[in-house]
Amino acid sequence: MVDGEVLLTTLASAPIISNQQCHRMRYSFTWGREERVLRKMWFVFGLIHPTAIPTNAFYERKKLAEVELCEGLVEIGHHSFYWCERSITKINVPNSLRRIRDGAFNDSLRTPIRLHDGIEIIGTGAFVYCIFTNFRVPPLIIMIPESMLSNCRAMFSLELSENMREIRWRALRYCHCLRNVAFPLNAVFGDDIFIDEDNNEMTDLQRLFGSNARSVEENAVSHVELMLLLVTCCHI
Repeated sequence: MVDGEVLLTTLASAPIISNQQCHRMRYSFTWGREERVLRKMWFVFGLIHPTAIPTNAFYERKKLAEVELCEGLVEIGHHSFYWCERSITKINVPNSLRRIRDGAFNDSLRTPIRLHDGIEIIGTGAFVYCIFTNFRVPPLIIMIPESMLSNCRAMFSLELSENMREIRWRALRYCHCLRNVAFPLNAVFGDDIFIDEDNNEMTDLQRLFGSNARSVEENAVSHVELMLLLVTCCHI
């Protein structure tokens, strides 16, 4: 087993972390003192100052509780924190971050995450099954991709900018607690953005927007009417 201090010294000058290095850190930091040393991963990352976290870097790290992302990080890769079983209870997002790829935090967060205005890309299913009550979509994001917030069942408030143009297929599926959201008037909706196939009451929202993508304006639905529908049709 590679000693953690030796590994830290070896990687301290590396500008980019590879999948192989992440793999080595998993083995050196997980055997024996799991819960305590898993938190050390991010002290190592803080010293290395990576620009990107690679695909599957912390896939299924189910005891990873705290994530400290250093300034200079630009991208969180595909499935970087995938399926950590909502173990992450603390996370910060540096101002340098620009891209969050597909499935990056799928089923991993049990804490609010504050996304700054400079983020340019959020991928498909990036926050599926996460637990938080409020979510703010950065203003540079003009399209919510497929299933981005699907199954975020505790989410009460969703903040969208006036620049939002499209909300795609199942983007908000099973968001039972969603009450506070104002959609831009000309936003286009994909199929089944709200539908809950296991709860017939939710189908009112599906019928409201139709099976094809249409705008709120074409359906003649005001923000107030939509809010009333959300309160009536969604359940806790």
